[in-house]
Amino acid sequence: MATFEELEQKTVDVLVATGLSGIPAINIGVGVPADRSIRPWVRVLITDVKFRKLTANKYKAVLVLSVGLEIQNLKDDGERRKAAYPIIMGIINLISNNRLGIDIDPLVPVRASDTTPYDVESSVGTLRYQIDFSTGMQVTIPEADAGDLLKLSVDYFLRPGDDVADASDEHDLS
Repeated sequence: MATFEELEQKTVDVLVATGLSGIPAINIGVGVPADRSIRPWVRVLITDVKFRKLTANKYKAVLVLSVGLEIQNLKDDGERRKAAYPIIMGIINLISNNRLGIDIDPLVPVRASDTTPYDVESSVGTLRYQIDFSTGMQVTIPEADAGDLLKLSVDYFLRPGDDVADASDEHDLS
């Protein structure tokens, strides 16, 4: 059974191993890069999960796996797009209908969206795209742990920067 973390990492592995890393100085990884000034970057993360109950402790997880791209070209927006489109198509070609060697449904492209906040980013010469893929996997919750999903634990910190909880609560949501 595949995990969410494995899905993200295997996607990165495929992008690196199959040639996307041939783009000079591309930064490929999981999650938002710590240093967003190093461009171009490609980041992989699961952005949505919906569960459908199959049995008492088995669920079908339908996921959206998002691949984000950010490039920089100070010349103009047309040049940024000209540089981005081959990378976007490369990502789609590498990931589409792929199971990544793990127990998931084949990845299906859903959309590619320009996510550039133009009021800020276009003035500094960046372009952002997000390519979304849909897939599914089975998730099994051990019966002994199923009840824990209905418990909410909250720690209260009264002093900013203090890592010691001043109070705690646990709520049963069942």
